[in-house]
Amino acid sequence: MVLEIDEMVSQLGSRKCYEMLRLSRNKPMESSSLMLAEKKVAAAAGKDEYSFLRKEALIYFRKLELILQGCCAKLPTRNRFNESASALLPEKFNMADATGENLKCSFTLVGDNVAKAEITVRHAKLPSHFYRAVVQPDIQWKLQQVQDLGNFVLLALEMLRLGMLTIQKTIDEGVSVEKLLWVTKSIQDYLYAARDAFVYAPKKGAFAHVHEERLKKCFVPLPPADLTFNLYISSSKLNFNVIYSPAQPNEKDSVQVYECECHVPWFADLIYMVTSAIQLTQLFHDKVSILVVCKNGMRSSCR
Repeated sequence: MVLEIDEMVSQLGSRKCYEMLRLSRNKPMESSSLMLAEKKVAAAAGKDEYSFLRKEALIYFRKLELILQGCCAKLPTRNRFNESASALLPEKFNMADATGENLKCSFTLVGDNVAKAEITVRHAKLPSHFYRAVVQPDIQWKLQQVQDLGNFVLLALEMLRLGMLTIQKTIDEGVSVEKLLWVTKSIQDYLYAARDAFVYAPKKGAFAHVHEERLKKCFVPLPPADLTFNLYISSSKLNFNVIYSPAQPNEKDSVQVYECECHVPWFADLIYMVTSAIQLTQLFHDKVSILVVCKNGMRSSCR
């Protein structure tokens, strides 16, 4: 009987054998033989699952590694995948508000560093009715959102390396489904955080006030107290807005918001690669989750 079961498993495959054994419960058979058969099929099925899982995990990790390495190569910050970050060329972006009359500005970026900037914004209380300023060259002004995205991508890459190491150490042992789920969930969390770094949400409270005051000090001459500036990234665009907030707002002197934006190609590249990595990770996570459900279902049927 045991020999027949071994032959059946090797010839038909564990999953098919399992179904056959499940159906055979309705046929007369010794209970000890049935239990032995189920154990052998379950063991064979387990080997098939581990083999399938390991193969899928290796494919996923290699694809994800290529995407994240490409993302690191696009980052303007120096890392082991972008040794030429120090040789970045300046990029100038000209922007204006919808009317083209209330706000005009130009920003020169060298990677994530604002090297030069010029702004002209309407201000009725000034003699010329406009406030004009340039950024001080000796002040370091970096786009923190780019640095945040890069840090989270590097963390995801480190977690990926841990996952690959886990797979390599379990060639002869069973691949831990729970650990794989934990690794992919951690990678996913870092990737979501990287993407969220480029999805701007206005900050409030004391931190926002400190940020605004620091931004004001970047310009010469210093702006009037009733003007507030904000430069930020929103998806693939560089955005700049100016808020005019009079001390005592009224119908003739109300709060005014002037906004302008421009598309930055390498912002779009970073968002595209991070989004692709998220989709790939979600697909693999779903595969592993389905395998866990099927495995638990098989265990329940054997009881």
